[in-house]
Amino acid sequence: MKIGGGTFQLEVAANDHDREQGLMYRHSMPIDHGMIFIFGQDRQREFWMSNTLIPLDIVYVNSAGRVVSIKHGVPLQEEPTIPSDAPMKWAIELNEGVAAASGLRVGDKVEIPAAARDPEEN
Repeated sequence: MKIGGGTFQLEVAANDHDREQGLMYRHSMPIDHGMIFIFGQDRQREFWMSNTLIPLDIVYVNSAGRVVSIKHGVPLQEEPTIPSDAPMKWAIELNEGVAAASGLRVGDKVEIPAAARDPEEN
């Protein structure tokens, strides 16, 4: 997936189990990798870093493909949660600093790949 000026290989978290697990318990992630979390519709959501060992950028994207916020996650931080600034449908987790390094900004449009457009039915 192209994000800002970079191209990334993203794992897809499209069901409840995968969304709950996320990137927990991993000690590292290649710089050009990440995870995209798929939800059914735009809604205000929040993430947390419980059991997540690597610092992350969390990019919240609405159903129009616009970045609504970019937040930073601190490893193992239980509270506070990390809320989106506006309703969102996708969250993309990248290594910390990668969103800025790729030139990504709030308001930018991203093209969501077909494989990440709809969540799996549970």
